[in-house]
Amino acid sequence: MVLYEIATKSARAITTDGKWNEVINGNCDWAYEEEFSFTQAYQWSPQGNYIAYYRFDESKVKEYQFTQFDNSYNKQYTYKYPKAGEANSVVDIHIYDIVSNRDVKADFEQGDIYIPRIKWTQDDNSLVVFWMNRHQNELKLLLTNAKSGDSKPLYQEKTNIILISTMTGSLQKTAKAISLLVKKWLQSYLYEQP
Repeated sequence: MVLYEIATKSARAITTDGKWNEVINGNCDWAYEEEFSFTQAYQWSPQGNYIAYYRFDESKVKEYQFTQFDNSYNKQYTYKYPKAGEANSVVDIHIYDIVSNRDVKADFEQGDIYIPRIKWTQDDNSLVVFWMNRHQNELKLLLTNAKSGDSKPLYQEKTNIILISTMTGSLQKTAKAISLLVKKWLQSYLYEQP
């Protein structure tokens, strides 16, 4: 990823480890694009001091080939495609401080997981990471400090069936609590965490 400053017409690298079919920064791998319906895997903080981004390590994901019928001569296209039961990309969330040029990794439980969403609160220093296990029957919303990467649970839910939870509106952070609206099973629930 590269940060381009329009005022000074200068560019600086935020990441340097991206490599085709190995590491993706700030964009989605195939599974996230298909299953969670997004491709822009980064978000600016409300005041623009931080950029939070996804980092996918897809080095252990098996490759898949198909034929592209572009011209008179077809060509093979190879990309990483995790089939059911096979290895997924290892996903991390990083937070880059624009002023100090410091990058921190969000601290949360790893393993065979998904991060289907990230969302800034209205506080420039607080990012909410949506953590989900691979079976998609456990969801955690983790409040992550942009300066340290430390995360603490904000909301947690576990069921015997696949969870489909979507956020509507915005997360509100006050001095006393964080409020969030979760829409599931055609009903809306308002949660407040002190």
